[in-house]
Order: sequence, then structure tokens, then C-alpha cells
Amino acid sequence: MSEVSEAPHDRLTYALSTLTGDPCLQIGPEVYLACKDISFVDAGSVETSQISDSSFCTWLCDEAHFFTLIKADSGTLVYSHTNGVLYYAAPIAQLSAACPLGTAILCQFTLDSLPPPELLTPRLLAFDVLQRYDPVQRGEALRALAVHLPTPLCCVQWVGPRQYLTAQFVSGLPHKTRGGFALTEDPRFVVTLSGI
Repeated sequence: MSEVSEAPHDRLTYALSTLTGDPCLQIGPEVYLACKDISFVDAGSVETSQISDSSFCTWLCDEAHFFTLIKADSGTLVYSHTNGVLYYAAPIAQLSAACPLGTAILCQFTLDSLPPPELLTPRLLAFDVLQRYDPVQRGEALRALAVHLPTPLCCVQWVGPRQYLTAQFVSGLPHKTRGGFALTEDPRFVVTLSGI
């Protein structure tokens, strides 16, 4: 994994050079379904009863770019939600050979600052699976799939009740944050939160 001493000016280009190889030009219907963009909706525009202290939430990394890792017949594919392009995964971003076909894991790319010395390390935080279960069931599915994630690049991001996503909690993270978001019944629809 390539570490850098300062944040790249173009974080998307850096993320793509870390995670991907060539673009993937032929896809089947199961891969196409995993390449749907995520909709971010402000909590103020959502009925407040939908988001509570027990809603499953996590933090939003500063300057994050979102990707989906997809296990296909041809290997691991990476879908960039920023530019809408599907790529073959670079060796560092490959899901394990035993990962079930059709697995689609939603992640955000960030740079961790870990001493010593102060180097920035690429990190892919897996926070959801693209399946139609409630957030608790999706969290259980993600934890079961964690053995297939490409370590050390990728790890499972904490997702839990909103009441525990506090300023003190996020202050201990090795990367900057810019708020949080709540997972909903549909994994492609997340609600942005303020006030962490």
C-alpha cells in the first residue's frame, strides 16, 4: 500500500490509482444492479420519525469518495460512485477468491493519518452491503463477509445506534470527518446528519 506524506490535490485520482485497474466494459445484469448510485438526502428533508437515536448511523469521512466492491465471475470489480465508471480491481483491492459471487460491499475511501512518522495511509471503509434487508441484518451480513475484505487496505467501519455517534467518538478516528449519515431500509438511500 502506498503511503503519502501529504494529501493529494485530487483525491479521486489517487483513490482510483490505488483501487483500480482497467475499466470494465462488459457487465451482466447482476453487476449492473450493484452499480446504482447512492442518494444522499439531508435529514431536514426527511420525516423526523425515520431517524431516531436507535437508527443505524456512521461517520462521513472528509473528502470521501464512495465505491462498491463487487465479486463477479471475472474477479473483483470496483464501481466508482463519483464518476459512474466500473473498473477491474487492482490486486490490493481484490476480494478473496472464496467470496460469494454477487457480493456487493459499499465503501468510502479516505486517508488515515498514523504516527510515526505522520504518513497518510489509504483506507477503504466498508460500511454496508447492497442487499434488501434492514440495516441490522445488512450489518450482520457485512461482518460475516469481513473475512473476504482486502486487508490491510479495507476494514469494516463501525455502524451503530445514532446515540453513540458522538463528537468524542469521531475525535479519536485517524482521519477527518464531515458529519455522519444514517442507513435506511434501502442501502442506496442514506440520510446525512449534522450535529456530531
